[in-house]
Amino acid sequence: MTERFNEIIKKIITMLTDKGIDIEKKIDEYGQLKNWQKRIDGYQFIMKDYLKGLFHAIASQQRKWEVHIKPYIDQIDDILFSYDSESLLNANQEELYQKIKATGANIFNPNKAIENLINNIPKLQVLYPLIEKEFGTLEDDEFIVRRINKFAKQLSDSNSDDKLNGIGEILVREFFKNIGIPSMKPDVHLKRIGGRDRLGFFKSIKDEEQLQIDFYELAKSVNIKGINGLAKITYLDNLIWMFGADKVGDICNAKANNCKICLLKNVCNLPESNK
Repeated sequence: MTERFNEIIKKIITMLTDKGIDIEKKIDEYGQLKNWQKRIDGYQFIMKDYLKGLFHAIASQQRKWEVHIKPYIDQIDDILFSYDSESLLNANQEELYQKIKATGANIFNPNKAIENLINNIPKLQVLYPLIEKEFGTLEDDEFIVRRINKFAKQLSDSNSDDKLNGIGEILVREFFKNIGIPSMKPDVHLKRIGGRDRLGFFKSIKDEEQLQIDFYELAKSVNIKGINGLAKITYLDNLIWMFGADKVGDICNAKANNCKICLLKNVCNLPESNK
């Protein structure tokens, strides 16, 4: 599987490049790999970073980032006081909603998104020192993914006292990437592309924890110039997402209407009629 996965990644890179996408620039713009590097370099993430990472994750829910959120995100960050905790806690939430609405951003349920951000502040004020203690320095060892899985469940499980308001495991994973903790966001794109109905590099898409472990093992096997260790997890997450996302690569999309031009059609499990 590892050799096959390497070939899949090479062809995804070729296809995105042939579409005129500057992969490195895009991934740099997303900022998640950059934040991983900051963490490796010893940067101490603070509460503002956590709140920014959380809201960006919430804003990505059920939306096309490139179209609905990205053009407005700098304005939104300013409206939200650059994520200063005290200012947010004392803010009028309706005024924040009206200001964000005026930007033209299309956030899913924006009133609730703002409410969840603010209501999560007291919980994050307790949790963020614990997360920083656990992941302040990242070592590429066999336990790292299990440690990340443990915290992801702690922050997303409805039975956990530490569950963050308004987000499940998928958005917790996105939040982690936003604060430089390597993770694979198991969203519809990754599961669709890697599931058995298409490229089949995931053994199963039902067990979220095992999915992360399998992805880590696959990522370790890939040779990508300039990308080493845990960085591969975030890099490949971004790369495969681009391959399927509308308004980005849009090749392995939900409609499966680009199969004829796909370099992976011969190893894909979609019906022959699509190819």
